[in-house]
Amino acid sequence: MQAAIEKVRALHFFDACRADRHPTPPALSCERARAACLAYAGSSFELEVVLVDYTGSSALLRAGP
Repeated sequence: MQAAIEKVRALHFFDACRADRHPTPPALSCERARAACLAYAGSSFELEVVLVDYTGSSALLRAGP
């Protein structure tokens, strides 16, 4: 149940950012996700984090190479 609540909050946050034409918070989320992955796995490889739309069919933001 907690995961479902978190997902709804994230979707609402993203929709609010898009409605206000303010891309910075979602872009920062992508950058932070990339940094966390690199910190965990090491930086010996290239890593790109992609934020996709609700259906997974369209890339909205990218962080990395």
